[in-house]
Amino acid sequence: MQKGSLAELIFSPEKSDLRVRLLLAVGIAAIALLFLSECGESGAKDASADAAAYSVTANDYEEYTAQLERRLTELITSVDGAGRAKVMITLECGTEYVYASQQKSTSAISESSDRNGRSSRDEKRSGEESLILIDAGRGEEPLILKEITPTVAGVVVLCSGADDVNVRQQIIDVVTTALGTSSNRVCVTRMG
Repeated sequence: MQKGSLAELIFSPEKSDLRVRLLLAVGIAAIALLFLSECGESGAKDASADAAAYSVTANDYEEYTAQLERRLTELITSVDGAGRAKVMITLECGTEYVYASQQKSTSAISESSDRNGRSSRDEKRSGEESLILIDAGRGEEPLILKEITPTVAGVVVLCSGADDVNVRQQIIDVVTTALGTSSNRVCVTRMG
């Protein structure tokens, strides 16, 4: 291969075969770059959409935990022989909300052909996702599709009747059934 400038390689009539190969290589590289940039953008959009779809607040977490503890305390004190009780529940995460969203997508197709009759087709797609808002009386809020309650990480029960093996087992059964958790996540001990 002779050395020369890029312009000589592209525009020289003697080098038409090389010119076609070079243009083809540049075209393939451009398409690959376009494809990779669109993949990166859609990944970033998906990540931001996921972040917008789930929201957890500390207040919801504390309120939900306190409500569970009150209800569980009522159940445990109703067990024969349990006596007074205190309950502490820990959760793996807070309440998650899945919000309704709408997607808008557009696509553009362009076709071109070269002097040799070869045609190429280029398709470009883009999309956008936004939350659906509703009037909630105090302003617009996102429409909630689903509320995912947190998973129980552990339960500690302090009660005056925990020395009795049968009472302790009944309390474990009540807790595991009420919360849908396993017995290895429940600790029952005597209140001092």
